[in-house]
Amino acid sequence: MKRKLTAKIQKLNPTHQGTTTKAFAQSLVIEPETRKLALQKGTIYAVYDISSDLELEHSVISKIVHDILRDLYFQSENISPTQTLEKTILEIRNKVTQMDETSKTRFNIVAAVLWGNVLYSVQFGSGKSYLVQEGEIRPISTISEGNFAAASGVVNDDDVVILSTESFDNEFPPKKLLSSSIPENNLAAQQAAILMKFIVDTEFSENEIVDFGLEETKRKGNLSQKIKNLFKKLTNAIKKGRLQAKSTNMSNRKLIIIIGLTVLLIPIAVLIVKKSKKTEEPTEPAQEQLLGMDIKRETNTWEEEKKNDEKNKVVRISPEAFFDIKIIDDTTDPTEIEVVDEKIIVAAKDSGKIFISEMETPNFEKTNLEFPGVESLNSSKSALSFNDNEGFKYFNIETAEVDESYEDPDLTLTDTYMDFIYAIKGNQIIKFTKENGYLSNTVWSDDERFSNAVSLSIAYSIFVTTKDSSILKYTAGEFDPFEHTKLEIPLGPRIKIFSDTLLNDIYILDPDNKRVVIFNDSGELIKQYKTEKEETWNNMKDISVSDDEKYIYVLNDTKIYVIGLDVEEFEEEAETEESPQVEESVDTTENTYTNTSTDNVEVGDTSAGITE
Repeated sequence: MKRKLTAKIQKLNPTHQGTTTKAFAQSLVIEPETRKLALQKGTIYAVYDISSDLELEHSVISKIVHDILRDLYFQSENISPTQTLEKTILEIRNKVTQMDETSKTRFNIVAAVLWGNVLYSVQFGSGKSYLVQEGEIRPISTISEGNFAAASGVVNDDDVVILSTESFDNEFPPKKLLSSSIPENNLAAQQAAILMKFIVDTEFSENEIVDFGLEETKRKGNLSQKIKNLFKKLTNAIKKGRLQAKSTNMSNRKLIIIIGLTVLLIPIAVLIVKKSKKTEEPTEPAQEQLLGMDIKRETNTWEEEKKNDEKNKVVRISPEAFFDIKIIDDTTDPTEIEVVDEKIIVAAKDSGKIFISEMETPNFEKTNLEFPGVESLNSSKSALSFNDNEGFKYFNIETAEVDESYEDPDLTLTDTYMDFIYAIKGNQIIKFTKENGYLSNTVWSDDERFSNAVSLSIAYSIFVTTKDSSILKYTAGEFDPFEHTKLEIPLGPRIKIFSDTLLNDIYILDPDNKRVVIFNDSGELIKQYKTEKEETWNNMKDISVSDDEKYIYVLNDTKIYVIGLDVEEFEEEAETEESPQVEESVDTTENTYTNTSTDNVEVGDTSAGITE
């Protein structure tokens, strides 16, 4: 028996004096207008608080929160309640915090949707949520993603869920809340809560159907059903001897041909039926866990690897998801990430969309311009450089406009050094020089292995990774072997390299082995980062590192994860190697870097390892 639950609710809201205030909180319930919409989207329950250094009109804020929650959530075509709530909350937060740009406004919310017998909860900022089940009180276990935290799970008849602001929870924890009466006029401005006790509203038999977006699957199944019916009739006709020529003039030979063709078509139809049957019978969704309960998914192989972590310099982390691009655009498939100054840029190659956010706070916004084919994001003199289907561009992230553009539709892997552009074309690395708004080119290096290149990065020397898991290094146009520490698990075929003249180390993204590997410039293994849960990094796409080398940003699927680096440890390692590096740098032989300052260097003649 399938159940749809509803909830008896108790809202606790503070009493506000006057029309304006610098802080207030509120709980609210938003029900859909129709029963059909209730079955499709559920009911919204929310508690939020807001504070500012300027006066706020609480009636205006209340209306904004209520209307955006109602309109965006119930009108969204996204079938995922969690993603829809996150996107809706982000829109509310942007609206209420940007009403007066001169003020500093803080907004926190805990919102939940009861859909059938599953509760979906999303929290932005601070707040508290609890599940009371058979007399036991426990916090709802959530998965954090930056400022968001989410949870979902089955709730049962008589379960109670408590959503509250942090200030409310500090004074009225669950045990006190459930054992005493709390007059609303005793609540402080930022204290609000909502209690939900779940009861059975409707029970469905196994034969009753609720539409969960599978109508398309049913339509695809119609073809196979028609074929089944056709051949059922045909088989019955043959068995009963009813397959006869309609004309008395039809020869036995023609009849034999028709029967032969029919027999030939039967295996083909069987294959079609079998294939469509898989579509008709969608996989039963995994049983939802009870709300607040964790699921362990580590594999035995992953556990075996952990035994040798210390020896292999592996650090297991539970990285924080800084942001999920799906929150603001659920149709985008981001492919690359780059840090430019204090901003994070994410790009999607197919659509050409570019998203920009401050490093400190996840507030991604899509630029008005789109660049289909965008790839090879790089930081170039406080601007973003990349190539797309048209050529090479320098994009001003402050004005969100293109400052420079050069036509060359054949570019794939590119990077910049000083005022030059380097690109891989076939078996060659080409050096482009800007001349009167155009690019002139020369062959910088030639190697047949370049045809298998996966990524290109420049840090004095040029580094190229290839599909055979190699890291190739070229200095002054010549091959300069990069011997790195042998790893317990060899690098995979899709490795991407990130290096820069501002960084001490070289960073490798290894998607096939779900890790980030760090070498110093001599190839010595510094550290490997892997996640505690194997499935966390299941689709690693790109990597970038902040200029101060404090943070690594990993793009996995649509999410951006942040790794905080042990800066002090890295600095100590760098200091022990500083002297020999300086000694090597003062070698005055031709094509060797002679000065770390570019002020007195003639561009193109002594540009570190990239000299001709």
